[in-house]
Amino acid sequence: MRTDTISSRAQFEYAKTEVEFDRVLDAVRAALASAPQLNISTHPPTFGPPPKATNDNELAWPLIQFPEGWYAD
Repeated sequence: MRTDTISSRAQFEYAKTEVEFDRVLDAVRAALASAPQLNISTHPPTFGPPPKATNDNELAWPLIQFPEGWYAD
């Protein structure tokens, strides 16, 4: 039995699902075309200052040196 050919039923089912998919795409396109278009450029985005960290005490952290003979890689 050859497995590299598609049976006529499988070809029909594949074509049928492609047609159904095209119909769904057409329905979505029609729905999007009839939907009101939003003008998002009327309100430009505004950004405030970033929020402070919860643990921010505004102090510089001290430099803690490695003990003698220790190295960071």
